[in-house]
Amino acid sequence: MKKTYKIILIAVLVIIAITIFKNRNKEDLRATANLNEELSKISINTKIAPKVEDQIVDFSLCQEDSGFSIDTPSGKGGLEIIGIEDEFCLVKTSYESPAGKYSNDCKVPLIVGKTTFNTLNFENISQYCSIREDGSGLLELE
Repeated sequence: MKKTYKIILIAVLVIIAITIFKNRNKEDLRATANLNEELSKISINTKIAPKVEDQIVDFSLCQEDSGFSIDTPSGKGGLEIIGIEDEFCLVKTSYESPAGKYSNDCKVPLIVGKTTFNTLNFENISQYCSIREDGSGLLELE
C-alpha cells in the first residue's frame, strides 16, 4: 500500500508541476502579446532629409545671379559669384554648421564652363580656391 501512495504522490506532484508550467507559459504569452501591442503603438519619428537637386553653374558666363545656397540638416552654405576678373570668374564658397563657418575665395577660369555641384561638395573647383583667413579652410564637403 505504501508503494501505491508513493506512486499517487509522485503523480500528483507531476500534475501540479505541469499545471504550474502551463500557467507560466500562458502568462508569458500574455505578457509578450501585451508588450507587442504596446510596441506597435510607439511611432518612431525620423526626419528624412529632402533630396537636394544638383546645382549647375556656368563659369564661362560668370553671372552673379547663377550662384546658389542650400540648407541641409547638417548645415547651410552655397556658392556666390562675385564677378569677372581677366579670364577668371571670382567665386566665394561657404558652409556653416554647428562645428563652425568655412569659406573660400575661388578664381575659376572661364574655360571651365558648366560645372555640376552635388549639394555642397565644391571638390570640382577646389584647385582654384584659397582658404579665407576667417574660415577653417573646408574646401571639400560631402
